[in-house]
Amino acid sequence: MNPKPLRFAGIIFDMDNTLLRSHIDFARMKREVRELLLGFGVMEEETAWDRHTTVTMIDSARSHRNYTDSVDRAVWRRVAAIEEEGMAGADLEPGVAECLEAISGKLVLTVLTNNADAAAFKALRETGIDRYFAKVVGRDGTTALKPAPDGVQRILRQYEAIPPHRWLSVGDSWIDGMAAQLAGVPFVAYGPGAARMEEREVRPLGAIEAMHELMRFL
Repeated sequence: MNPKPLRFAGIIFDMDNTLLRSHIDFARMKREVRELLLGFGVMEEETAWDRHTTVTMIDSARSHRNYTDSVDRAVWRRVAAIEEEGMAGADLEPGVAECLEAISGKLVLTVLTNNADAAAFKALRETGIDRYFAKVVGRDGTTALKPAPDGVQRILRQYEAIPPHRWLSVGDSWIDGMAAQLAGVPFVAYGPGAARMEEREVRPLGAIEAMHELMRFL
């Protein structure tokens, strides 16, 4: 008896708090980046920054006439330092190793993260799961970060034989869902953030609380 064909041909995983349980303090990152942007005079004090992620806050500031390359370098240096600190000792989310082993060789597995490339490669290598992924795209390899769809579209271009509807994106944040949605890729929300997706106009295919639950979507 032939096995049931898989619904999807490829998966795009987010990294932080999806594959890896890191200790990156994203609230601190956003707070310190906001302070930098205010200090450089490229963001208004009254900006509704609580509605922003660090990335969307930086993207918004880029339109200011005083936003220069030196400002950009300073901001991303601060982001990278907090990332590096938080990635130290990162471990796998529950069930990730078993899930990856079960689907390895059956689908094209990729990672799309807003982290710096070097930090992403290091974290995946140190947790022993780098061998499962055909492609890892970090912020150095894309023109615009999630929630923009550019990183998803880069992966789609590399695997042109797989149409968007046969990819599945998995992530814990609305920015993962929005990036997938804008690229026409179905999305599964992971973890407690799923309840807030609708507020950001993200419509997931479904939600999972543990990575082993992903199998029912495949």
